[in-house]
Amino acid sequence: MKVRIDTKSGKKVLVEQSVSVESHLSNSDRLEVSDFLKSDMVTALGNQFFVPSAGIDYGEEATIYIEGPDGNEKRISIRDYSTAGLEEKSRLPAALIVLLDKIEKIEKSASLRGKAAKISCPNLD
Repeated sequence: MKVRIDTKSGKKVLVEQSVSVESHLSNSDRLEVSDFLKSDMVTALGNQFFVPSAGIDYGEEATIYIEGPDGNEKRISIRDYSTAGLEEKSRLPAALIVLLDKIEKIEKSASLRGKAAKISCPNLD
């Protein structure tokens, strides 16, 4: 946590921090989910979702990029999914929940195999 002094008030304030983690599916994982990613359920998903959840002192956003068969890209962003409870998640489209849960399983499996994600912290320098 970084703290700075506000020049106007002279009081300590928290500095907003941003951490970015980027991971890519391996070829075998991509093959496993490719039909699902091409399905009407996924292609019909909107571009942005926000999960209202109990008050927390941070926000989290995940963005999923899906390459289409004709080279176009679909981008889906969701905020605060991992901190949401079951009731909040139940308001989301089922295809989005399945997709995010599958991605989480793949990421956990990759981390167990020692594959690192690309991490950058632009505001922490």
